[in-house]
Amino acid sequence: MMKTINPDNFQFNMQAPAKINYVLEVLERREDGYHEINTVYQTISFYDHLYFQETNRDIEVLTDSDELQDPLANLVFKSASLVARMKNVNKGAKIFLRKNIPIGAGLGGGSSDAACTLKGLNRLWKLNLTELELQNYAAQIGADVPFFLRGGLAIGKGKGDKITYISRGMRPKFPIILVCPTFKVSTADAYMEWDEGGYFSRGSGLDSFMKSLYGRNLMGMAGNLFNDFEALIIKKHSPIQAIKNRLMRSGALGALMTGSGSAVFGIFENMNLSDDVLNNLMKLGRVVRATTI
Repeated sequence: MMKTINPDNFQFNMQAPAKINYVLEVLERREDGYHEINTVYQTISFYDHLYFQETNRDIEVLTDSDELQDPLANLVFKSASLVARMKNVNKGAKIFLRKNIPIGAGLGGGSSDAACTLKGLNRLWKLNLTELELQNYAAQIGADVPFFLRGGLAIGKGKGDKITYISRGMRPKFPIILVCPTFKVSTADAYMEWDEGGYFSRGSGLDSFMKSLYGRNLMGMAGNLFNDFEALIIKKHSPIQAIKNRLMRSGALGALMTGSGSAVFGIFENMNLSDDVLNNLMKLGRVVRATTI
């Protein structure tokens, strides 16, 4: 059993937000094994929490998640080790990850934790890293880690690491209901099945979505949600379709599986949902009420 950790014993803490994908187009496979994609990222008010404390030596990562006890498989440890090595840091750090975002849900929790670690250690160790340095480190850790350095709303191209941020004034703010089923989906497996099945992108959802976004047309945005992976994953996990249907019957303007799954989000005009509606959604998975940020 993991020993009790008191967050008050750390110097400071930071939030690592989850993301959803309004659009995800899967394009050709690259020579490096990744795929070219077009996507639209959006962070939401659903967070992991990371706590930082400087120590004399070594990097220690603690977590309340039973699934992340192996430091070598933890992106927080990988990120901290990268910074320490690249900047020849002669200090240590104790980092406590309080895990809230489910793993294997397509919400980018691990990537967000990695980006938060880079920013947190830059502050903790007073490294004065530039945004370009942070971006370079982030790109070495994972394809969507660079996005989480700033978060908000952004277009992602390349393998997801070529980021064009949308200005704060253009970001619509509205409620999101997220339903996270108990099963997980492996991103690597989803891409492998995509390749083995000979799938190809079904169209340019990016252009239609961005036109509605720039026109501040919430109904248009909700009507142009698009994810190439969704049909493929639903073949193996039919509850995803059931969640989408339930969200739409509950008043969502649009609903979509995020990333490679398994979580599904619904866009709402308001959050005035009855207890009966919420209880029915809870039968399908963990329900999170959030907003875009």
